Amino acid sequence: MPHRKFHASLSRAALDTGESAWDAALTIAARLPILTAGMMNPTASSMREWNMAVSEKVSAAVEGTFAASMAWQ
Repeated sequence: MPHRKFHASLSRAALDTGESAWDAALTIAARLPILTAGMMNPTASSMREWNMAVSEKVSAAVEGTFAASMAWQ
């Protein structure tokens, strides 16, 4: 791999990693109040939101794992 192409690829990977980290931080910041409210005041409504937030995270983790596995192949 030519030197210039390697640097471009490395820069693109670093940019993608930074973007993913930023997206993760925003998602966590948006979901944290929902998770906290569900634990501090466990009403039916807050627990429904808590269950939905947790199930979305599990679903996203499974989808991400599958996508990473397909990209690796």
